Amino acid sequence: MYLKHFQLNTKPFQITADPKFLWLGEKHKEALATLRYGIVDNRGFLLLTGEVGTGKTILINRLVSMLDLDTVVATLPDPDLVSMDFYNLLADGFKMNRTFDSKGAFLIHLRDFLHQSYANRKQVLLVIDESQRLNHHLMEDIRVLSNIELHDRKLINIFFVGQQEFNAILSAPQNRALAQRITVRYNISPLDKEEVGKYITHRLKVAGSTQALFTPAAIDEVFQFSGGIPRLINILCDHALLTGYARGTKEVDDRIVKECAEELRIPVKSASARGTETEHAQDSKSIANAAARKTSEDSGKSGPPMVADSKFAENQKTDAESSPRSPAWKVLYAGIVLLLVALGAYAINNYTGQESTRYNADDLTPQKYKTTLEQEKETLTKRMEKGGAEAESETALPQGDQKKPDKAQGGDQGAVQESTGQRMANPSNVPAKDQKMGAIAPLPLIKDKTIIYFTLNSNEIDSKSYAVLDGIAAYLADHPDQVAHVRGYTDSLGSASYNESVSRFRASAVKSYLMGKGAPPDNIQIFAMGDSAPIASNENAQGRGLNRRVEIEFPNIKASGQ
Repeated sequence: MYLKHFQLNTKPFQITADPKFLWLGEKHKEALATLRYGIVDNRGFLLLTGEVGTGKTILINRLVSMLDLDTVVATLPDPDLVSMDFYNLLADGFKMNRTFDSKGAFLIHLRDFLHQSYANRKQVLLVIDESQRLNHHLMEDIRVLSNIELHDRKLINIFFVGQQEFNAILSAPQNRALAQRITVRYNISPLDKEEVGKYITHRLKVAGSTQALFTPAAIDEVFQFSGGIPRLINILCDHALLTGYARGTKEVDDRIVKECAEELRIPVKSASARGTETEHAQDSKSIANAAARKTSEDSGKSGPPMVADSKFAENQKTDAESSPRSPAWKVLYAGIVLLLVALGAYAINNYTGQESTRYNADDLTPQKYKTTLEQEKETLTKRMEKGGAEAESETALPQGDQKKPDKAQGGDQGAVQESTGQRMANPSNVPAKDQKMGAIAPLPLIKDKTIIYFTLNSNEIDSKSYAVLDGIAAYLADHPDQVAHVRGYTDSLGSASYNESVSRFRASAVKSYLMGKGAPPDNIQIFAMGDSAPIASNENAQGRGLNRRVEIEFPNIKASGQ
């Protein structure tokens, strides 16, 4: 109706999930990258939650369209089903071409289907929309599906999509087995004010508009009334364009938006909260009065007239306040007050006084760390007493004296070698001045740069790299003044946002391993580099394999020329 008036080709604010109007903000791009990684890496269970109308369905449609052609996808739009209906709908979604009368028969065919899909190098994905409608029994049936797996990989990925209430369902004790298996979670929040403006501008541009149809003040009002929820934005903006057409104006201002919000009965977010509190107060008052009437009827008394509930409540309050309190009750009240005052004074005296410290630092230190600290202190004292000249003579001991170096005799390098259980020869190209006690003697594996390689779409560390990472972890543990920069990289096959997320996962995996081996977490900084700075060509498989890597550098060592 208003298309010709505003020179539009199509309606820009329809509530259908039309993919051509899809607008991706930063949070949506991050959600797509994270969820796609979870599917490609066979993470098993994934979860996407968000408020009603935040665009979860259209985001899932976009995600499915981004997957490779060798991914078999079944979508369950309404999971409020009994078990056999669920199994038959799942069989139809996976195109098994038959129906089932028993759970056992379905599971047998599903097992064969999953193994055949794996043999054909195909991934299997089940998307369950409106997950907040799931019941406990069906959630158990879904959990059982994930038990069909190989020893080293999942054969089916199950994607839950639902409102935030689903998190409360998962937290129930009877669903903890399923909740523990969800490895990737993401929650979509409503748009902020700036994103609302970009969202409206994008949809108008796709619809053919060449000018701004909403004033900045109108966009602010749209944000206030919609709360940043895309579905409410569409409804309000569509009604505003219709109102602007009826008035013959070429621009929608804030007055039109306010008028449309009143017609649609869309309250401002803060007003909505106040209205909810008022409704709850009125409901509570009605319930209390109904309970009073019920008590009066059960006791055989007529009670006061119920013409006005508020008047009855005031009468009840007046009667309660005018009733005399017994002396015994007053004594009990005074005793409770005195007891609370005494407890408060005792707590202040025992827990806030600086003179009454009950523990010292040594008492709070576990014995194994305490022993290590004492050894480090003793070693440091010896180094300061001996000085640099004596340390020079110690590093020049004959070969036979260097079989079992300790911290006082072999420097930090010997300590790292012993902690990893490996015999690492001192590099011949390390200058003699760097062999002195007190200077950092870098390990051969961290002298310049350490590279850890990864396979396609994976953040699993190769077992061959464990020994190298063990040495780095021990080095960081023995040198708390050193900082490791862990940079994750990918090839250029995926989108920029996806590659950035994968590179972050890889760097985080390396950091987690180093932390597990005793490296201080504050001394490890991770960087998601994505597909930047390739070290080989991305035009062939060999080059792409070299670009899927994590690089570990020690900027302090590099800056000092070691």
